[in-house]
Amino acid sequence: PALASGLTSSAHLGPADPALALAQHAVYLAALTAAGIQTFHSLPEAPELPDACFVEDVAVVTEFGAVLTAPGARSRRPEAASMLPVLEGLFGKDKVRKIGCGDPESDGITVEGGDVMRAGNHFFIGVTPRTSASGAAALSAALSELSG
Repeated sequence: PALASGLTSSAHLGPADPALALAQHAVYLAALTAAGIQTFHSLPEAPELPDACFVEDVAVVTEFGAVLTAPGARSRRPEAASMLPVLEGLFGKDKVRKIGCGDPESDGITVEGGDVMRAGNHFFIGVTPRTSASGAAALSAALSELSG
């Protein structure tokens, strides 16, 4: 039910259909499993965070570790707190970086993982209304540090 109150940039789509979203998610998980990708289902439900199902926006994950991000929409910032223990459990605290997550020095730093694409060893980071130039630079530095 909370999904229906999430953010959208496409007004013509109307409110989200939670039943359809669950069915689509099941198909998505099946496709990932068929491709040999291991999935995790360890995040608690967060009805107060209707966009939390879009986990790719609050973390950029690589084989070297993860970078927890600060989404451009302030309403999505609390999602990072639910991801932190999961990422630290998977990689260890020393392999998780945080950028723009509550740090007073991070004003204006925003990054959404949906604006990031990886091709081989290269990451393409789009500067968009939800990912700032300073956020893209901070993510680039964090990824370089993790892979170093």
